Amino acid sequence: MCVYTHAHAARGDIESDTTGLQVAGADKVGHAVAYGLITMSFLLAVRWPVSRRLWGIIILAVASIGAADELTQPFAKPDCSGWDWTADLIGITLACSILPIGSMAIAHCRRSSQERAVKRSDGLYSRKSYGQTVPR
Repeated sequence: MCVYTHAHAARGDIESDTTGLQVAGADKVGHAVAYGLITMSFLLAVRWPVSRRLWGIIILAVASIGAADELTQPFAKPDCSGWDWTADLIGITLACSILPIGSMAIAHCRRSSQERAVKRSDGLYSRKSYGQTVPR
């Protein structure tokens, strides 16, 4: 992310374009999406369930990358903004909220499908009751 924003700004590729459609806050949405995806990439790369310590390390690492990106932007272009970093933090927070919910939903679907697909001794499938063992 840092290389992308700094390299294009140093070459002069990123300029304020007043001819196209300008949407207020589109830059902030881009920051939130980008840093949310970076956070999800880190979280998907580790084994689940993730410990609280590892959650904290990942959040601090991605937030530090965002802060470093904003703090070094004045060297390439005069566009450093605390609001951009706030948008980065919002993206990180959303990723940390969405990913565990999806993980729990997937685990629930797997668990319920395993409970439904227990083969009985007569060749039919039956539901597995909690606390009962099913002969194989």
